[in-house]
Amino acid sequence: MMTAGEIAHALGGHRVGQNSFVARCPAHEDRSPSLSLSDAGELVLWHCHAGCRQDAVRVALIARGLWLGPSEPRPIRATARPAKPPVNPDRSGFAAAIWREGVDPRGSLAEQYLKGRKLALDDDLVMRVLRFHGHCPFGKDKDGRTVHVPALIVAFRPIRNDDETHPPPAIHRIGLKPDGSKLGKQMLGPVAGCAVKLDPDEHVEEGLGICEGIETALAVRANGWRPVCALGSAGAIAKFTPIPGIEALTIFADHDANGVGMAAAKQCAQAWQAVGREVFIRTPHSVGADWLDLQP
Repeated sequence: MMTAGEIAHALGGHRVGQNSFVARCPAHEDRSPSLSLSDAGELVLWHCHAGCRQDAVRVALIARGLWLGPSEPRPIRATARPAKPPVNPDRSGFAAAIWREGVDPRGSLAEQYLKGRKLALDDDLVMRVLRFHGHCPFGKDKDGRTVHVPALIVAFRPIRNDDETHPPPAIHRIGLKPDGSKLGKQMLGPVAGCAVKLDPDEHVEEGLGICEGIETALAVRANGWRPVCALGSAGAIAKFTPIPGIEALTIFADHDANGVGMAAAKQCAQAWQAVGREVFIRTPHSVGADWLDLQP
């Protein structure tokens, strides 16, 4: 049985990690590498980021002599990737319910909070990306009772194959005090493969900017950089894989004292550069600062 590296090499691909490779997918006319391959013990895992079905990729590999046919004996059954636990429908449904209950944030504590951070509430973000919930569930008290607070609600939507006619699968809640200051933050729902997309998909053509937090994304956008999205964490930036059609990526990295933000940006940049994409890393000069700190 061939390894992920041998298959990728036969397809003219490249290594992007210790056990990971990318190559042009044999199941479609791939202009830029969109097939990820990796070794996981004795398994070879693959995934086409352009959307090809797993069985279509397998058939294409068999046709090229890079994989064993279904009638041939095999020492182990290949799979696309390890099985993931099913998404908790209650958490996704709970997030959707809160999102539906959200209202226009203009004139609310949510807008007061953003103004306090020197951030504008652009009209094109209203209801599409940002909403306000005046009595939002926000954890439990010491007696196990649900706490409700005013909150800014932020949509986390799939990076690919998004449908804005449906509620987002996950939300970010910023709890607010009566004076409009921040009480705390809580995520709800599965955020893997999702982002806060400040600019709609039709505005994303060949370039994209990414950063960690929603406030940072709003600050970057206010300084004239579009399209931009927030991934929610440094870990999500580190795992942000190349997107077909996006030829240039700008990473607005936080300049953390512990170096986490820059390390994540460099890991992301390495994966994108390995498949021939342009990557630019921009970061504040001062240690401990993020892009929000540079707002005038």
